[in-house]
Amino acid sequence: YVASGTPQSEMERIVEKRDLQRYFKRVWGAPPGTKADFLRKALQAENARPEEAVYVGDMIADSQVAQETGVTFVARQNTESFEGLNIPVFPDLFGVKQWLVARMD
Repeated sequence: YVASGTPQSEMERIVEKRDLQRYFKRVWGAPPGTKADFLRKALQAENARPEEAVYVGDMIADSQVAQETGVTFVARQNTESFEGLNIPVFPDLFGVKQWLVARMD
């Protein structure tokens, strides 16, 4: 699933142009809902509890969405500082992938 503040039509074009459709069950953009709304919909669609999910984001606001919904947050570093938030932060998605794989063992 992808939940973005980018307009829905633009998200659909990006995913299609980069041939990423096969990687996501659903792509949500703005409007009509919030990222927290989208995350709750994804949990419901998968019959998953918050503790079974991981939210990967690159903004402090993303960490707040994860906290609001009870989902574990992992950050991909960007220009914002995640210092002091006690969350895993990685420079790229390869680091996120390694962290996820290690948690599955």
